Amino acid sequence: MSVRIPWDEQEALLLFDTYDKILKNSDKRTDLINALSINLRRRATDNGVSIDEAFRNYAGISMRISEIDKILHPEKSGLTKTSELFRTTAELYSRHRRTFFKQIEELEEYTVKILADLVGFDIYEAVVLLDAYLGINAP
Repeated sequence: MSVRIPWDEQEALLLFDTYDKILKNSDKRTDLINALSINLRRRATDNGVSIDEAFRNYAGISMRISEIDKILHPEKSGLTKTSELFRTTAELYSRHRRTFFKQIEELEEYTVKILADLVGFDIYEAVVLLDAYLGINAP
């Protein structure tokens, strides 16, 4: 049985950034969530965190995206018990956008870029993400 690792502030920021991209590119939802999963797993590994196959996987991130949607749109049906971290990040996301985007810029290495910004295919980033997904370390 694996130990559940709580989300941290930077992960929450990256999640909300991805949520924002999903709102702008709803047809890319699956791709965006998969890319975020890879980025969060790579970030954890970069920080020396031991992870398993369930860590920040597609299903878990999808559930968190639904939680964000419920926080930002309380009239919608969905999760009623939400985390304090996500409520705080929602406040930053919705009411302090400049600060939110400044903090996202500091996490640029882990932000979702493939397909999200619709700027074309970046072969280097695709290779980096694939390597991270497969657990291959560059020399």
